[in-house]
Amino acid sequence: MNRLDNHPTKIPYSNPKMNRWKSWKANTRFAPNFDITIYTDKYKNSLAQSIADLISDNNVGMSSDVASALNTTYQRQWAMYNIFDWDDQDIKQLANNIYESYFSFMELLKANPLPKDKLWIRGWAVVLTDEEKLDTHCHAFHENTYLSGNVSLSNIGTTTDYWFPTLSLYFDWWRCPNELGSITLFPSWLEHRVEPNDTGKLRYSIGFDLFTEHTFRYIQENRIENSENQNVIMLSKKFSDI
Repeated sequence: MNRLDNHPTKIPYSNPKMNRWKSWKANTRFAPNFDITIYTDKYKNSLAQSIADLISDNNVGMSSDVASALNTTYQRQWAMYNIFDWDDQDIKQLANNIYESYFSFMELLKANPLPKDKLWIRGWAVVLTDEEKLDTHCHAFHENTYLSGNVSLSNIGTTTDYWFPTLSLYFDWWRCPNELGSITLFPSWLEHRVEPNDTGKLRYSIGFDLFTEHTFRYIQENRIENSENQNVIMLSKKFSDI
C-alpha cells in the first residue's frame, strides 16, 4: 500500500483512475501549496504486447552501452525520433487510447480538453535490461509545461515511482505498478524514477510528452536551430495527424 494513498490531502474520487493530492486552503502566505494529479488507465494486453514486439523488431529503446555489450544495433536514440510517426496500426490505436485517457482526465478535473488539432505528442521507447534503471528526473520545468506519460509494455513486477514535493520526504514515493498495458498521465514537472530492473527480463515501455500551442509559439518566437530541447519538441505530431 502506498502511504500517500492514505494522506488526508488526497481528494476522494468515485473514479479510481483519478489520483489527486491538494493542499489545504492556506491561512497564511507561507503555508504549503500543491495540487498533484495523476491519471491511471489500462489498455488491452494484446495491444501492449504487439507494441513491445514492434519495438524489439525495430531495434530501439536499449541503451548504447548495453547494445555494445550485446553486439547489437540497439541505441537509445530517444531524442531523435517520434514513435507516433511510425505508420503502424497499433501505434495509431495507442495514440487514440492516450487521447481518450487525456480527455477523461481533463473532464475529471473539470477542465476543457484540447481538441486533437491543438494537442501534440512525442513518444519514445525505453527498454531496461538487467540492473538498468532510470534515475530521478522530470520531463519539463517551465512556464509552458503540460503533461507527460508512461505506457507499460511488460508485466514483470517493476514500478515507476513518483516524488511528490512537500509530501514524499515524509510519506515516501508513490509507487505505480508497471503492469502490461497500464498507463499513467502526470504533470511533466513531476519527478519520477525506475529502480534497477532486477527481474532478469527486459522491461519495455513508452514514454511520451504532450504539448500545447504555447510551447510551439514560444519556440517560434525564440528559435535556436542548434537547441537539442527545441529540436526534440519539433518532432512532435498533432493527434489529428496520427
